Amino acid sequence: MNPDIQHEQLMEVQPMAVRIAKCDGDGHLYYISFNGDVYRIDQEPGLPATDALVATEADHGINYLQDLQ
Repeated sequence: MNPDIQHEQLMEVQPMAVRIAKCDGDGHLYYISFNGDVYRIDQEPGLPATDALVATEADHGINYLQDLQ
């Protein structure tokens, strides 16, 4: 592991989570699950992080989601 990179656990995520990415548009972190769910991670200063389901397979039509673009 690179000593110049730090990491810490932010929160527990939903089952089958596979990718995480930061959105340049709104600055939020998002993660996806294999079954097509897309979650936004919200964290207010001084409060624990939470996730919000923002899209499902019914919204985007992909039932085996593997990437965020």
